[in-house]
Order: sequence, then C-alpha cells, then structure tokens
Amino acid sequence: MTLAIPRGGQPFDSREPNPPRATQERRVEVLDVLPDSPEFVECVGMLRSGRCDVVEAEAHGDGVCIVHDDQPLVAVLGEPGARAIRYALASLGDDAELIALNDNVEHVQEALPTWVPEAAVIHALPDAKYDALRWRADELFDGRRPAHAEPRAGVLCRDDLPSLRALPFSLGDELREAIKHHAVSAVWPTSDVSPGAPGPVAFCYAHHATPTLWDVSVDCHVPFRRKGFATAAFLHQLKRLHPHGLRPVWGALLSNRASLTFADRLGFEPVGRLYVFTRAED
Repeated sequence: MTLAIPRGGQPFDSREPNPPRATQERRVEVLDVLPDSPEFVECVGMLRSGRCDVVEAEAHGDGVCIVHDDQPLVAVLGEPGARAIRYALASLGDDAELIALNDNVEHVQEALPTWVPEAAVIHALPDAKYDALRWRADELFDGRRPAHAEPRAGVLCRDDLPSLRALPFSLGDELREAIKHHAVSAVWPTSDVSPGAPGPVAFCYAHHATPTLWDVSVDCHVPFRRKGFATAAFLHQLKRLHPHGLRPVWGALLSNRASLTFADRLGFEPVGRLYVFTRAED
C-alpha cells in the first residue's frame, strides 16, 4: 500500500545542523495515517511510545523518517529525500538498522547504495492457532500442573538483575534496558528439570505495541535451548497481553532459519514482508 504522509513540521534542510525535535502533535499526525496491521507494528509502536523523533522530508520530498530514541533504528515511511534519510542515520553507530516497506524499498536503496537490504517475513496467528496457544498458556500457568513438571515464570524485576550476570553480555544488556520500558516475561527452570540453572534462562516481551498487536521479542540462553523454556516465556507473555486485546506479531529475517522455524512450530503464518537495511561490511 502507498502511504500519504501529511506534510507538517519543518522540512529537512541540510544547512541546519540541528533541526528542531518533532512535537507530539506531529507524531500523532503521522501515527493517524498508519494502519494497525502487522507490517506497521514497529512504526506504530515507536510513534505511540513517544520515544522517537520524526525527520521530515525535504521541501520537495514526500515522507518521513522515524528515529528511535533508545535503539539504533530508523523506519522510512513514504519517500523522503536521500539527504533526509542519511541525516536520520548520521548519529547512529555502525550497527544501525533501517526498516523499509515494500513500496519504498527501491527508493531507500537508491538513497543508500552501499547499504544491504534483507527481507524480513512478518507472521501472525490465525484465530484457531491463537486460541490453541491461549489454551496451552492457561494450562501451563494456572497452577493445575505439578510444580516439578513445569518451569517457574514471572515478570522480571530489578531484584532479578544480579542473576542476569550469568547470561551472555549482549543478552543481559538488552534485558537490563528492556525492563525500563517493558514487562519482560522470564522463565526459571525447576531444579528437577535443569539442576544448577543460574537463574532465569528464557525471556519474552513486547518490543513494540499497537492498539491491537504486539511485536514478539524472545530469546533463550544457549545451553537451555530446545527444552521448551523459550516457548514457556512466549506463552507467559501471550497470557499477560491477551486481556488487553493484543495479539502477537512475529518478524524474522530470511537468514534467521531458527526464528522462522520457531514461528512455524508455534503456528504463525506469513502475512507480509519488510526490508531491513544494514551497513555493508568493509
């Protein structure tokens, strides 16, 4: 679909080193034209959170760049000019990612000829499979099963932070940042299942959320994978968010076969694609 982004704010001017930050009213203007659909969950989520800036197109352009405040992430809507796109990325590091849509991926590639795009498959759950997962979550976490037969799950809190030191640095760092803004479901193996487990080993949270959808972020400490802990963390988060009317969306790069397989095993089905640009390796 082609987005008609309303003009507003101050057009990008490369001669202005520090354009003014977008107002909340401008973020709402852009948000109002975006559909509440799986392909737009990250864009809508960033705008709803308020933790983002909006870089306007040049006076002759048509579109905007959404720049995340807390992560090296940019999403391009419409077709802002190349200078605006490059400015949006200028303050981000080498690990920056840029999201493009089906209708503007060629425009973004022309603006960033040295960047490399990769397709990401967006998944959602059909009603029957969603209901089946809800039943599994209720069965797992309503206390009817013996305690020794299930992992313990709960929401990660600040008191749990010392236990994250046993995790790889990148995962622990992500979780320490995540709990500032999200309720993170965590799973602790029981001693009968995994003796000597250092603490929580699997985690899931809503990376972004719209009025009806949540973007699944799930991970598991490598020694504890393929034991059902990541699934348990996902089901715990699904059970938490169902009363709020939120259904999960799963995005996975085509190169991430493990994530694609996991999504398929849970019952997710492809509903669309995005493109994630990263800097080309030297």
